[in-house]
Amino acid sequence: MEKVLSEVHLELRCSEETTITRFDFRSSSQSSSCDEPSSSDPEEDLPRGRHVSKNIRLDNDGDIKLRRGKKKRRVARSLSICHSMSTPLASVGLQVWRGALLFAEFVLQSQERFHGAVVLELGGGTGLVGALLAPCARHVFVTDIGEDILKNCARNIEENRHLSQGGVEHIQVRELDWRCPLERPVETSSATFQWGADDLRRMKNLSYLVAADCVYDEPLTDTLFSCVKYLFRAYPSCRSLFVSLEKRVNFSLVDLQARAHAYDHFRTHFTAVEPSQHVPIDVPVALDHAAPMKLLGRQISCDTIGQAFDYDRTCDLELWEIFVDSTKESCAVVEAK
Repeated sequence: MEKVLSEVHLELRCSEETTITRFDFRSSSQSSSCDEPSSSDPEEDLPRGRHVSKNIRLDNDGDIKLRRGKKKRRVARSLSICHSMSTPLASVGLQVWRGALLFAEFVLQSQERFHGAVVLELGGGTGLVGALLAPCARHVFVTDIGEDILKNCARNIEENRHLSQGGVEHIQVRELDWRCPLERPVETSSATFQWGADDLRRMKNLSYLVAADCVYDEPLTDTLFSCVKYLFRAYPSCRSLFVSLEKRVNFSLVDLQARAHAYDHFRTHFTAVEPSQHVPIDVPVALDHAAPMKLLGRQISCDTIGQAFDYDRTCDLELWEIFVDSTKESCAVVEAK
């Protein structure tokens, strides 16, 4: 059976199919230089016959002595993630992906945004993002499909309970098939991951949807957005969907050029707006279930997100905030009761 391997795992020297990796992350970093010239460093100490800046030092042979920057990084915390090294495509939720690390970094520097929020993560995989949402969110539902993925996710959430002073009792791992609307408690293969009445009661205050690195297959992306639109309609309190993804480029025999088909298809599901454009994202009215829903998307520049994990954060990684265009001119609405 053909398997896929996450780029995050390429540098891990592990012969086991399943391993536990410790991911250190930084809350802050600062740079300082060594070999700085002191303020009392006299210019006459420099060899004669050479005109150099006061900020340049020469060695005994007259060559420029380079100042090598030394970064002081404070490792604030770490989390341990149990994951598979490579899996079939259907089990990619057992791996750690770069899109998840990017969104985790967004969470780390956006604590105020998620403070007190109820968050539903779609395609939660290993639980890495959910574990980092735990310290700030009021309640987190980490969802996926497949008992092996759900058990591994629950194990990782529990293993990293030290990240949240209040524990992880407010983090629930639940099974959610995007093809099945969440209209009632869902019967699952394991009672541990089954939705209950208390879960649905908490979902009435849903604030955000999250999907980290779930865009890699066109039909699956269609199903994702069908699920998202249902959740937006069912829970009007939900402000937006955050999607982190990687543009995976492949050579197309049809177009005879390199194309990111999954990414291009993803972009057809919403209309992009400029980051500076003010668009209200709170839904003040109840959406008509029979009317088409128009989605807008605003890209969040990765340059504004500090890199907290050590990985290859390429320019192909993107983060989007997607929300309902609730203006009366663009979609049919009915007044909320």
